[in-house]
Amino acid sequence: MDLDNSIQKALNFLTQKKFNDALNILQDFKQEDHRILFIRGTIYLAQKKMDLAEKNLLASSKINNKNFSTFYNLGIMYDNKGEDKFAIDNFIKAIKINGHLDSMCEIGKIYLRQNNYEEAKKYFEEVLKKDCYNRRANIMFGNLYLKMNDHTRGWDHIYKATGLIRFSDSGVEIVE
Repeated sequence: MDLDNSIQKALNFLTQKKFNDALNILQDFKQEDHRILFIRGTIYLAQKKMDLAEKNLLASSKINNKNFSTFYNLGIMYDNKGEDKFAIDNFIKAIKINGHLDSMCEIGKIYLRQNNYEEAKKYFEEVLKKDCYNRRANIMFGNLYLKMNDHTRGWDHIYKATGLIRFSDSGVEIVE
């Protein structure tokens, strides 16, 4: 089987979460193709094999530094490892390639976790300038305002992300 067909089959297995099948298809290729390295790294990330994910994704990024998904996955991997600086650096690389909104949300999430509200706010606002109904950004921005005890703005953002809010005896419920 040629490389392009194998990559397509591996991607199909990847979307079906058949990780071992995808890895088995790719094991026959010894050349260092950035697409193979990216797929392997993504699979290892999904399997929480962080060292293998890092090795493959870094190798892919050295061969092709124009794939925003590689840098986004590296950011996710470093975030999972608790290495915030490396996570942010890689999310910024993804943003520089194509303005990746999910990367902006992830940076905001890191700053929110660090209680750096001003930096988090900058990233959430940037996402919402481009997509005012972005679900992830609105939920995280709402949580930021709730942590700051600004409940009106907090629930306003959560409402934009989720739809209906119902008040009950047990508190506030989000109706999807």
